[in-house]
Amino acid sequence: MTSPLISQASNFPGDRPGSRGRLANAAFWLFLCAGILLRLRQYLFNRALWIDEAMLSLHLIHGSLRDLFRPLIDPLQIAPPAFLVATAALARALPGPIEMRLRGFPFLCGMACFLVFAAFCRRRLEKSGAAVAVGFFALSAPFIYYTTEVKQYASDALAALVLLVLALPCLTQGLTTRRALGLAVAGSLAIWFSHPAIFVLAGIACAVGYQLVIAGRKGDLVRGVAVAVCWGISFVAFYLVAIRPNSGIQSVQEFHRDAFLPIPPRNLGQLRTCVQALFGMFIYPGGFSAPVLAFLLTCWGLGWSERFSRAEKVLLLLPLFFCGLASMAQRYPFTGRLLLFFAPILLIFVAEGAACCAQLLAKRRLAWLPALLLLFQPAGNALERLVHPEEVEEIRPVLAYLSDHALSGDTLFIHHEARWNFAFYHPTYPLSEEVTIRQAEWTDKNTDYIARLAELVGHSRVWLLFAHTPPSDQDQVLIFARVLGTEKEHLEAKGASVWLFDFNRRKAEQ
Repeated sequence: MTSPLISQASNFPGDRPGSRGRLANAAFWLFLCAGILLRLRQYLFNRALWIDEAMLSLHLIHGSLRDLFRPLIDPLQIAPPAFLVATAALARALPGPIEMRLRGFPFLCGMACFLVFAAFCRRRLEKSGAAVAVGFFALSAPFIYYTTEVKQYASDALAALVLLVLALPCLTQGLTTRRALGLAVAGSLAIWFSHPAIFVLAGIACAVGYQLVIAGRKGDLVRGVAVAVCWGISFVAFYLVAIRPNSGIQSVQEFHRDAFLPIPPRNLGQLRTCVQALFGMFIYPGGFSAPVLAFLLTCWGLGWSERFSRAEKVLLLLPLFFCGLASMAQRYPFTGRLLLFFAPILLIFVAEGAACCAQLLAKRRLAWLPALLLLFQPAGNALERLVHPEEVEEIRPVLAYLSDHALSGDTLFIHHEARWNFAFYHPTYPLSEEVTIRQAEWTDKNTDYIARLAELVGHSRVWLLFAHTPPSDQDQVLIFARVLGTEKEHLEAKGASVWLFDFNRRKAEQ
């Protein structure tokens, strides 16, 4: 039995044979190749690890397999244990630079997500809509970036997309034994690879469960209960192993305290926060520079698209609903990269809205203007990144310079934000054993740094190392350093810098 939604004849102009269909088909393959090229370019560029990646990578490199199931070095870093195991295993098995090896698993997940998304759009959307959707995904700066970061966000998106693709046929074709087995295995594994997978599974359970009850087929209901039991067992085990003993969750909640949804809003300020969160989702991780237009097209796609039934639309939207509930309960921040798991679904409905708009204006030259407007800036950014891939904190040239120029008897003062990058790269760029290293402890007051810096008065060669430091904080420390002594040399790179000062006591007293 096949779904009538897939087998029915299409009324979209992009599906008709002729120049429009050929143009849409060419655009689809062009965007597909562009997406692969952009991701490969960013991955092969092999930028330096930034602070979050360094924190996670230190745990991956120096920890045993058992350690990967324990809280990470820094309480603000939380990652699913199966993701950590897969990343560490691939990093230890692959050849090449350590950064590329650590990014191997996220890169594979990001590429797989893009290809699964393209295949799904090719099968379910009309040709023009599929080309636009793949174009959005291919040129999306957040997706390109997180495909090449040592973090779990690409695997979050892949897990969510695969689960939804597996669940959609169950709404129209029933829950066969084969589909039940696939959902049981995929869902049980996804819990260990992706935190937001629980929102996807909750949405699938509600949407598919409702359909099974309405259909009243006992065999399907029994299989559905069995799938839910498998998910429940996996989640309980995951909670006991990875969530319950993790004291860092409270730290993460405190760090993201402004990213929880205040629903229902009790004043205008909270209402504004909710509206900003809604439209902010289209900016990041959606990747659109015109969030209002993207929102309107999404509403249009949800209301008028004939490619998905009402039940399918509900299923695709339910993960975001449960994510919102978790945010209201102060359990999951509703912001930025933490919503990347839902971004593929968002892009599909924006593209569907653009396709509906084009269908309405089929005889006009500006039929695809909204889609072109949304693609314009991502295309420009993609071209720029193709020439100059994204950098975050290029501490390697800074540490190489320090390693070459530091002398015996020098003192190195490391700003607390730079300590993780330094710890990761220090073995690659070693310093003389006679260089004194002082690492500043974390503090939210620059006056504390200044007081510790004053303790170095009398030292003729003091290096100050910064990375991931807010410019205003770095400037305040440097201003005081110039009061204490004389700047002799420095090197600055993207997101990192090192400065050499002479803190001779006599000059400081003058």
